[in-house]
Amino acid sequence: MKVNKHRAKKVVIDNITFDSIKESRYYVALKQEERDGKIRDVIVHPTFQITWPLGIKICKVELDFIFFDIFLDKIRYIDVKGWDVKKKKWRVTNESRIKKLLVEAQYKITV
Repeated sequence: MKVNKHRAKKVVIDNITFDSIKESRYYVALKQEERDGKIRDVIVHPTFQITWPLGIKICKVELDFIFFDIFLDKIRYIDVKGWDVKKKKWRVTNESRIKKLLVEAQYKITV
């Protein structure tokens, strides 16, 4: 198993590679909620193209999941983050913070 910058271990489930155990567990929970009829239309690792107003491509941003929440009657956009036990905060890098803001601004969604 490969280890990333946060020492998270990659996990493969249903031939899908997840960057961490936490992300893979979230996927398993989503699949159960889908079977229970609470959510539908789960998309794993959706990609969003970020462009400058003149159509210049800046970067691609990959989230972890998109799905339709039947109870909330809305689409949810999820990017799973790990918890840093020593620092007692979510592991959010400056890069992920910026990419989140870019996706939210360009696509008018909440991640």
